[in-house]
Amino acid sequence: MRDICTAGHLQLLRLALSVDAKLASARLDGCGSTPLHVAAASRRDAAVRLLLEAGADCEVRDGRGRTPLHAAAASGSVYAFRLLLDAGSDPESQDSEGNTAVHLACEGGHTSVLMALYDRGVSRCLVKIQLLLAAESCNVEGVRLALKQTSSWGSGWSDLHCVAIKGSGTAVRTLLAAGVDPNARDANGDTPLHAVAAAGCPGAAEALVEAGADVDAADSSGSTPLHYAVRAGNLGVARELLAAGADVEARDAEGDTPLLRAVFCLFCFEVT
Repeated sequence: MRDICTAGHLQLLRLALSVDAKLASARLDGCGSTPLHVAAASRRDAAVRLLLEAGADCEVRDGRGRTPLHAAAASGSVYAFRLLLDAGSDPESQDSEGNTAVHLACEGGHTSVLMALYDRGVSRCLVKIQLLLAAESCNVEGVRLALKQTSSWGSGWSDLHCVAIKGSGTAVRTLLAAGVDPNARDANGDTPLHAVAAAGCPGAAEALVEAGADVDAADSSGSTPLHYAVRAGNLGVARELLAAGADVEARDAEGDTPLLRAVFCLFCFEVT
């Protein structure tokens, strides 16, 4: 059965199932793979359809906790993926390592599989996961696809804010390559550079500076990213900002400069 499903020999598959219908759900190896797992992984779409028609369980799990939908996502088999969704496969089902079909499709760069998911409607959680994974794997098209889904959400932070605070310069560069504004602002006037300065993410700060993010952008209180970095004690980000020419004399609404704030923090540290 493994060889038949791998090669997609439909006549032999029909014959085998006519002799014993239980073969549709047989375990074929020590990993617990079923014919449906094998056919989906081998991109044998017609075999997947035939097995489903024969009553194969679309939610059966192998030894890694993966369903045939996981196998189709990992292999980039779009038609098989749609067949399994039609049969009732859960796109949010996780394997033993916590991976969903979105994880595996992103890892393989299978944007067409992700589009098939969006056509059916998926949760915001899965869209965010896909955005992060695509960004980390430098999949610009995958990022653009996710951004189309998030563009109407109207949340306070932009997608770049959310990705940047994870700290990865690679992810930030991928979003920027997809056309995201490095100076996007939230309701408080914070840019992604403010966010990473507060969170302490020097790699993300470096990527934003490289893309032309305004190192002296002021939020609604007049605070610049350097103010944020100094207040939070994030020296790595502060060094990145200073190297990019951030103004140490910029004043916030209280009249404090980053330099004054740094001196104050140093004084408090020495007193304690």
